[in-house]
Amino acid sequence: AEMGDLDHAGHDDVLVGVSGRVAPNSDWVGALLVYSGRDGSVLVRAYGDRIGGLLGEQGTSALGDVNGDGRADFLGTQIGNQMVTRVFSGLDGRELHRLTFVIPSGWFRVDAHLDANLDGAGDYLLGLTGGAGQLGEAQLFSGRDGSVLGRFGGERIHVGLGGCGRGAGDLDGAGHGDLVVGVGFADGPAG
Repeated sequence: AEMGDLDHAGHDDVLVGVSGRVAPNSDWVGALLVYSGRDGSVLVRAYGDRIGGLLGEQGTSALGDVNGDGRADFLGTQIGNQMVTRVFSGLDGRELHRLTFVIPSGWFRVDAHLDANLDGAGDYLLGLTGGAGQLGEAQLFSGRDGSVLGRFGGERIHVGLGGCGRGAGDLDGAGHGDLVVGVGFADGPAG
């Protein structure tokens, strides 16, 4: 994911989820790494905190500056019997906040390219397609504090609402970020 010029070196930097990364204590937890666009060095590291949790496997995204320190921050997800979305500081990689929730089945997706509530911090969209017999759902969260800004539920089972989604800029001219949520298995104009 693009991070902008995090280190102010004149080149855009890149966030990468490395779900197979081993932490310094030899635990297999995954990691998020921010690489310098200038020389490829690692600027910031954030490790998972669950063995086998694969931080970065299900999604990574830049958020903009959510804690007001002048540096873009970022998020990543880790898996297990609960899905955890963790927001990290772009300055030092420390965790700023997390959301934990049960994922019954289906695919999970994260994206963070909008400021829906106009607080200057990037907000993020989590999509869950749902498994057999489920409608699917997308939820919009504040990047600043993790509070729920909106929920969008599917209308038909088995069509995969929430399998993809993205901030779409200000489509309707209302002055705040809008979003698009995909319905991956719909067919025809009515889904």
